[in-house]
Amino acid sequence: MDQKTLEYYQQNSDEICKRYNSVSTEKFLGKYFKNIFPEKNKEKYRILDYGCGSGRDVLYLINQGYDAYGYDISSEMILSSKKINPILKDRLFDSISSLKESEKYNSVICSAVLQHVTDSEILEVLKTIKYFLKENGNLVISYPVIYANLDNENRDDKGRLQIIRNSEFYISKLVSLGFTHEKEWFDKDSMNREGISWQTSLFTL
Repeated sequence: MDQKTLEYYQQNSDEICKRYNSVSTEKFLGKYFKNIFPEKNKEKYRILDYGCGSGRDVLYLINQGYDAYGYDISSEMILSSKKINPILKDRLFDSISSLKESEKYNSVICSAVLQHVTDSEILEVLKTIKYFLKENGNLVISYPVIYANLDNENRDDKGRLQIIRNSEFYISKLVSLGFTHEKEWFDKDSMNREGISWQTSLFTL
């Protein structure tokens, strides 16, 4: 993740977690989960939220019966998430090496993360995500396709990097890594911010 973006999350983790948790998962990715994840044997279906932020989606998936975990590069976001939802104590990680010690996952979700990754780092991040997936696993990514009022360095009013990339960019990168593109959906911003729209894409490995 871009360093200036990471600093924003590190310094404002409590407020960000509260803000993100105020929006239901079902308003965004949750409405697609039933079409992606199985309804049977949920407790054996492992899901990783890569860039889990507040842990909201991990908590939602656990409450739906899935074996869900989260990773975020921001240690402060992880601490704030666990403080707000103690049930996530053993479910959230800020260390890639800790994740690599566990078995791989049936699905990985990566929501509102990749726009914070620089062009020079994006391929390595996608390779890391692939590492955590089992064969025939699903990858769900969401990313902004419209983000108004960015400055000339593609930063928003909070200083976060917001690189706008279209679906063809991600399809090209992920197909080169062995993924198959399945489908995609378009959404308005779940937090009702003007001038922001999202695309969600589903891939299989």
